[in-house]
Amino acid sequence: MDPQSLPTQLEQLKQIDSLFRTAGLVRNRRQKPAGVARRATFQDKSPEELRPASAQPRTAPNGVQFVAAPFLDKLHWLCHGFSTRVGG
Repeated sequence: MDPQSLPTQLEQLKQIDSLFRTAGLVRNRRQKPAGVARRATFQDKSPEELRPASAQPRTAPNGVQFVAAPFLDKLHWLCHGFSTRVGG
């Protein structure tokens, strides 16, 4: 950076700040170091570990495998199941 252009740049910043004040805005990054706006937090678990366990298939008396939803199992009047094929 050219040292002689510094006064010109400071004058331009003052003009911009004046314009911001007119609009009710404030430029506040001048005294802060450049970089990350928010520090990353350490997460000790991987996404796979946070994912709920998949439902295990059940086998009906006729040998058909199905998956039951735990929240629907609580409704005793509702008979439900989702059939699956081994291998997708």
